[in-house]
Amino acid sequence: MNTLNRIFSKQGRLLMAIVLVLAVALAYFFLVHLPLSDRLESKEQELSYIQSESELVRTRAESAARMREQLEGIDSQNASYMGSYNNNEAELAVLNVILSQTQDYSISFTDVKREGNQVRRRFALEFTAASYEIAEKVIKDIAEGHYRCLVDHVNVAGEEGSITEGRASVSLSATFFETMVGGTEDMAVRQTEG
Repeated sequence: MNTLNRIFSKQGRLLMAIVLVLAVALAYFFLVHLPLSDRLESKEQELSYIQSESELVRTRAESAARMREQLEGIDSQNASYMGSYNNNEAELAVLNVILSQTQDYSISFTDVKREGNQVRRRFALEFTAASYEIAEKVIKDIAEGHYRCLVDHVNVAGEEGSITEGRASVSLSATFFETMVGGTEDMAVRQTEG
């Protein structure tokens, strides 16, 4: 210690103590504090990412559950069926049953059209029903029947000037939808531009 006292004065020793404290503080800062704060920041980012991913997965699961419930609801409502191509005999049999409620009817089909795997079989229908209620039921049965069908261009006229009294004459256009999946292609089906 005597040697140290001779080399350094009181001010020198004070300066040396300050430099030593600064060196220890800097060593702590660079060797302990910075790596820990960097690691802590990266872990916080990971946690934030995991929480956002977890929220996304939860949202997707809720969405999938809602969609599953909706699909089960559709299945329970007896949704219409899209038959395979050349299902016209079955479609005519269903139409015959539905149209048995009418007094007379006339039906004519146009060319079959195909877009990808979807086939459209368009037809025009005219019928006479004993009342407006029966005509309405026939139209509804066609539109909501077993085979997928879109009814459009409906025209209803009453014989006595009022469609709610007496017989009702109906003309409509409709389209049966079929699929090429499970169907056999022939010359009648033609590919059409979208």
